[in-house]
Amino acid sequence: MISEWFLQMGATILAWVGSLFPAWTPPAEFTQMGGLVSQAMGWFVGLGVWVPWSVLTACVTVQLAAWALTLSAKTVRAAVAHIPFVGGHGA
Repeated sequence: MISEWFLQMGATILAWVGSLFPAWTPPAEFTQMGGLVSQAMGWFVGLGVWVPWSVLTACVTVQLAAWALTLSAKTVRAAVAHIPFVGGHGA
């Protein structure tokens, strides 16, 4: 198939580009993220005196809910537009 040929060609080119660079081992900052994550969480917990996390969580939740409601309304509107004699087709 032609699509398999394009995928094979892309994989071959990608492997060739990858072989142009020397072998690389990632530094410890990338492989051992557990310490950094726990340290960052400690910093955020310490900010609880100045940042009202419950209010911030509520605001983010309301924004995500509004986004989901808008997306679902647009999806339903687009789906209804495809029903004949109901909307969107111009008849």
